[in-house]
Amino acid sequence: MKKKNLLKIFSLIVILLVAYTYVHAIIALNYPPIIYGDKSDQNDLIIEGTSMFLQSNSDILLLLNEVEIAEIKAFDFDYAFKLTESAIFKLGNARVHYLDAINFKIICDEKGEAESYAKFGYESFEERNHINAESYAKFDYKLFAKKNHLNKEIMDEVSEFLKKGDVTGVYEKSINDMDSILSTLKEIKKGILMKQKPDIKLFWSLLQKYNILGLYGNYATLVFYSI
Repeated sequence: MKKKNLLKIFSLIVILLVAYTYVHAIIALNYPPIIYGDKSDQNDLIIEGTSMFLQSNSDILLLLNEVEIAEIKAFDFDYAFKLTESAIFKLGNARVHYLDAINFKIICDEKGEAESYAKFGYESFEERNHINAESYAKFDYKLFAKKNHLNKEIMDEVSEFLKKGDVTGVYEKSINDMDSILSTLKEIKKGILMKQKPDIKLFWSLLQKYNILGLYGNYATLVFYSI
């Protein structure tokens, strides 16, 4: 019975990994409003960042599988170390891409800037900001969460920033959450390096943190896409 349950868990992990190959950044923190001029370059940074986050999450699913099957065979410290290192590297890259997206600016003269915003139907940066802020303030986050069967607490965290028109705050929180994940990963890596299997609570915490950040990014994307 236990072997059958482990097989089911592993099969689910494989399905999730295949799904991640195709979803990429369209599911998390994508479709943001333009911040500086043409949004294409900025959105490319977000796409690359989210792709790195999902790939890091894939490594973690495989790491958790190693933890699970260690109940019936020896824990593979070498493979676990490789997965942990890879997850840290990819999540670190995701963090850099999101930070670059926040700091992204287009250097242009007044005419170039006016033409850039005109392409999106705005006369100025200030007008775009005002219209977006109004849209986010009027959006019914609670009703949206209810209709789409979303987690209320996570949607509340997203709406906390967007109600104020603070799109940058959504990304800054994601970066802070990544820092928390990286801290947990480094603690796990430390134990693996010492050939000591880390406390199971660290792996539980890791899974929860990845899941929460993934949902948070997805909910932000749903709101961006809906407005």
